[in-house]
Amino acid sequence: MNTQSLPAQAETYLGQLAGALADAPEAARAAALDDVRAHVEEALDSGRTVDEALAGLGPARAFAAQFRQELGLPADHAAEASRGARILHIAAVVVAVLGGIMNVWLETAVGGLSLGVAVLLFIPAVLAALPLVLPVHLRVPVGLANAVVVTAFVVLTFGSVGAFFVPLALQLWVAVIVPWRVSKGLDLSQGLIWRVFGAVTVALPGLLLIAGMTSGSLGWSPVAAAIAAALIALALGFALGVRFTAPVIAVLGIVLLVAAFFDPGMLMLGVWWVGGYYLSFGLGSSAAWAAAEHPGARL
Repeated sequence: MNTQSLPAQAETYLGQLAGALADAPEAARAAALDDVRAHVEEALDSGRTVDEALAGLGPARAFAAQFRQELGLPADHAAEASRGARILHIAAVVVAVLGGIMNVWLETAVGGLSLGVAVLLFIPAVLAALPLVLPVHLRVPVGLANAVVVTAFVVLTFGSVGAFFVPLALQLWVAVIVPWRVSKGLDLSQGLIWRVFGAVTVALPGLLLIAGMTSGSLGWSPVAAAIAAALIALALGFALGVRFTAPVIAVLGIVLLVAAFFDPGMLMLGVWWVGGYYLSFGLGSSAAWAAAEHPGARL
């Protein structure tokens, strides 16, 4: 590898190229950087300026995209989709485990629960984990099959254990749909309809709390008022495209899922569903926004 010092513009270009190829194999990335260095050095030796040399290469991301295509590497937005899909599938496993624990806890509190039934309640967690361990070409079809199977299970057993696997069904669909859209070069987060829908659904529980307190059906509570204000603020931030609101919404979803274990009252199932929705929506939006940093990932 040539280590000759290059002008600042060339070093900046090399840094951008390295970032665009961050997920590529190290040998391929090093080869691309060496090619650019050699091109710039040759241009400088022939009397051309560094700007002329870089203009011949084109933007760093365009050069990286061409390099990926020549070597058969996945496109930049496809790699981002793969990373996002992995995070979403990991979240699905977490939700599945929590759903299994919740059902075991409730069934044990009501009456006896055999070991066999308890084990069956964790089969959805095993299904959710399959896309994480299977070969790449099987992950999408298996993920789609899991979403269909779990959704059917929820519908058929909704009056009992199925109700607590609703968040899992949602998360499985998000883990399939969002990466697929991103891999096609589409960015769900940039559409106005998407942001408005997200803002309304995130703010809705807070608006219901305010309506309940103002109508008298719920007693006034500073804690409830603070929660409502926080939800509305998150919703407004999401509507305005403030990206950090998406992971915050996801974290809030996890908090609500865990909180449902400690408040086994009439609203427990509602808290569980809202938590699952916040987690799925927040992580899905985070994946879409992450892809927006790459060219070609536009809705």
